[in-house]
Amino acid sequence: MSIARTKSQLAFAVLEAQRGQLTLPSSANSLVLAGSLTAGQKPNYTDSPEINNTRGVLARFADGMSAGDFNFKIIPRPKTAGSEPVASALYQSLMGQKTVNAGVSVSYTQSLTKPSFTLAYRKGHMVFYCIGATVTEMTSSVTNKGPVELNFKGKFMQRISLGDDQVALAALALQNQVKVSDAKRFQVGGYVYNPACAANGGLADQNQPSGQGYLITAIDTVTHYLTLADNLDFDWALGEPVQGWLPSQQTLGSPIAARDASLKINGVEGKVQSLDVSIVDLANYIEDEITTAEYPTDYVEGDRKITGSYTSYFRSEDAAKFAQGVSNAEYQLDFVFGTAGSRMTLTLPRIPTEIPEESESGPALLIKQSFTALEQSGEDSASILFD
Repeated sequence: MSIARTKSQLAFAVLEAQRGQLTLPSSANSLVLAGSLTAGQKPNYTDSPEINNTRGVLARFADGMSAGDFNFKIIPRPKTAGSEPVASALYQSLMGQKTVNAGVSVSYTQSLTKPSFTLAYRKGHMVFYCIGATVTEMTSSVTNKGPVELNFKGKFMQRISLGDDQVALAALALQNQVKVSDAKRFQVGGYVYNPACAANGGLADQNQPSGQGYLITAIDTVTHYLTLADNLDFDWALGEPVQGWLPSQQTLGSPIAARDASLKINGVEGKVQSLDVSIVDLANYIEDEITTAEYPTDYVEGDRKITGSYTSYFRSEDAAKFAQGVSNAEYQLDFVFGTAGSRMTLTLPRIPTEIPEESESGPALLIKQSFTALEQSGEDSASILFD
């Protein structure tokens, strides 16, 4: 039995055609993680109130499943100008809308609605599909060292888990059942394949022509048979692997270094020591309906708030910021990551000045400028541009 390694992780994010409907990814939907992906969804229980002559709990009742949570980091990876960057589904779920200007730029702007996506990933001996996912927060803290990192957090409706296993009894082509060693490792609704099928010359049998694995429609945890929606294309031999399906991962785009980051204040590049930004764009998952559905099946878009700060050495021209903080003079911020042709820009067009805070760094004085982004006319407090 092998112990799973922390770096045995890969992930994909693909927009869903219908909210909460599993959409299988392709290699083009690959993410490049900049740290361990964490996700979880646990059932809730209520203890029985029945009285008996005992000090223990007599029974527990399973409640509806709460929405799951995920959290991971990536480095922004633009591709060529006018083509969608790596993790496009994440930016669109956060912001709401995407506009592609072919050969020039891709922009993500705000909307009253948030599209959902499927987050599919492998971690150790498991493959997971997180369905009906939305990004509810993106944060970044940048200095002049290392890469620019974006931390994404969010929620999802349902997670399907598929553990690595093997064929326990040879299965013939044109049959739709496979006996595995432990059927409890799988869930209905997941997709499986044989990554090393001898009858296919050692190549994968992943259900042609779709090439996206075989859908599990039923599981017998006593006989350990998986019933599939389609017949096998090839014989599966005893001992061959049975795994949750994912496409091959591609490392696309180019990561952005922090040394190529800048902050523009009203179009003029500022001299800053560090900068932080947080976009919180909530989705409230419906968890309190009386229904036979085991998981949340919908969500309502919640409130949005964009905040942050930037710290700089206290120069003489900064003295005006104290009076401007009293009058709330407004300005525009542009967080520019990368260079032309491989650049990500987060624009906050309306920022009221706040009174800065002073601090010390050795012999030098620093000032920290906090901010909260405001709407201009509605759904326009921020935009993200790749060009």
